[in-house]
Amino acid sequence: MENITRRQKEILLYINDFIEQNQYAPSIYDIANAFSINTKTAQEFVDRLVIKGYLTKEKKIARTIQLTEKAVDELTQRSIPILGTTAAGKPIEVVEDVKGQIVIDKKRFSDGEFFALVVRGDSMKEAGILDGDFVIVKRTELPKDGDIVVALIDEEVTLKRLFYDYQNHQIILHPENNQLKDIYINPDSFKCAGIVVGVQRYFD
Repeated sequence: MENITRRQKEILLYINDFIEQNQYAPSIYDIANAFSINTKTAQEFVDRLVIKGYLTKEKKIARTIQLTEKAVDELTQRSIPILGTTAAGKPIEVVEDVKGQIVIDKKRFSDGEFFALVVRGDSMKEAGILDGDFVIVKRTELPKDGDIVVALIDEEVTLKRLFYDYQNHQIILHPENNQLKDIYINPDSFKCAGIVVGVQRYFD
């Protein structure tokens, strides 16, 4: 969140949570009490947030503090890095280099570390993942059976649905495209960079 101090952000989050829980705005006294500061200091914090465009407030009328659209957007969204591409087709060489940022919903993707990759290929099209899509990936080295994973195989990366074949002691990477074949690999040559937890698509 740009142009805002840590304490200002804390107060903004408090106001947002208070309104969500009570369906009305906190008073200056509520804010002062919550942060163990005097009402004059609380008023100064609110005034600064108004000047910065995060709050609106009617003068001399209690409980009229409201978050602006700017504040709502910044409180409910977060940016994650785009770390290159992943192959929804044949595996491609691993390249982890930040190519920019993508905005995701903070509440939906709140628990864990996330990054994004650009999809290249159509091997996952029947799972709704198309060439050019951004997949949102949660870092983990312990995927579950049936997860769509960013698989690292001998320094190459590919996007597939994972299944464990315990009987034959192997991992199956299954493309969601009936024209393509499964990939069978030894667990020792497999590493998971993360699991796909979302897809974002942009139109020109």
